[in-house]
Amino acid sequence: IKMQKNIFSQSIFLGSSMFGSIVGAGFASGKEVWLYFAQFGWISIPIIILSGILVCLISFSLLEFGKNQQINTVQQINSKLFKKFSIFGEFFYIFSNFILLSAMFAGADSLLNIFDLSTNFRLFSIITALLSILICWLGFNKILKANIFVVPSLIVLIIILLISCLIQPHTLTIPQMQSSAHPLIFCLLFICSNLYFASFIFAKLGQNSSTKTNLLASIISSSFLVICLIFISLVIYLNPTSTTFDMPLLYIANAINPPLGILALIVMGIGILTTAISLTYTISSWLQNYLNSFKFSTIITCIICLILSSVGFSNIVKYAYAFIGIFGILFISLLLNFQIKNNKKYKKNQKKYKINRKI
Repeated sequence: IKMQKNIFSQSIFLGSSMFGSIVGAGFASGKEVWLYFAQFGWISIPIIILSGILVCLISFSLLEFGKNQQINTVQQINSKLFKKFSIFGEFFYIFSNFILLSAMFAGADSLLNIFDLSTNFRLFSIITALLSILICWLGFNKILKANIFVVPSLIVLIIILLISCLIQPHTLTIPQMQSSAHPLIFCLLFICSNLYFASFIFAKLGQNSSTKTNLLASIISSSFLVICLIFISLVIYLNPTSTTFDMPLLYIANAINPPLGILALIVMGIGILTTAISLTYTISSWLQNYLNSFKFSTIITCIICLILSSVGFSNIVKYAYAFIGIFGILFISLLLNFQIKNNKKYKKNQKKYKINRKI
């Protein structure tokens, strides 16, 4: 019983850390949920469930990949998957992480727009960058502990918003689906882009866990994802005008009750921060091979991304995410192909071993 409890508690911790690595400014704000799922109407619900199943399978593959290959660097991942084209894969992976970290910083500044408090001085993005640097300096375990705060805080916020919207007189407005092909394409882009960004963190997370723990953690993480996606979609359907804003959920929370708006701001800030920390760690782990200092690499990483974030949150989410998602599909395809081939080799070796034992 103690062993089962230990596996379950490890899986909860691991699953929460995985979810925290995925949830960023786009997801926590509701903008990403609207663009990739909710805009397609009721069909988005079964698509979200399908996404949860695929996220579970791919997450498990990443954890097992990290455990079996003992992944410690970004270079190792790309050399295993891209072979002789690993330099190209490595460059695009780091470039993508730079873009997403820039989106996190831009998202941090967008938090103030709803409250009409935005200024030319980018206070929130600078605070996010400084905290990311500090927590990265404290080590990988501190990053995991920071990520587990996202799950309870985000789920509680979404439930409060949904109940508040149902209590007050709101009309459920479901948009009409424009094309039957779009939902599945957007579903794949969402899954592959998010797991592509988090692949290095996931690979490291799976290193010291059993296969059973990795599987259970993947189920837990994907379940959190499905619950949040469905609830956020419903909240947006009850407040259709919110989709015109950078941060739909923040707008809704503030419209219901200003103190609830402040709570939403804090929760979204945590979601942005945890993803920013994971991305800073990933980029800096790669950059230290050239700068010979992890701490200095974190500083350079955040300075570059603060500059890039001036493009604006909406523009990055709308254009860069989809483009990177296409490369993410290639990355995930190579990962699954690698895992299938390795499993076949493992089974073949097991058969040979059993035959030799009989002889």
